[in-house]
Amino acid sequence: KYNLTFPVLLDPDSEVAKKDYKTTGVPETFVVDKNGIIVHKAIGPRDWATNDTIEAFAQLIQRS
Repeated sequence: KYNLTFPVLLDPDSEVAKKDYKTTGVPETFVVDKNGIIVHKAIGPRDWATNDTIEAFAQLIQRS
């Protein structure tokens, strides 16, 4: 539907989030590398469409 080039974890019941990522209930975003290691964690709401954010994610993707 969105033509993404990377996997996205949907966890509607927060089972994985609570167990594996120790989430707190506020909006949290994790970038996980291909080995399952968290390489970035953002806490709180974000505007993911800014140029700075897009560039930061592009750099993270290049490193993985």
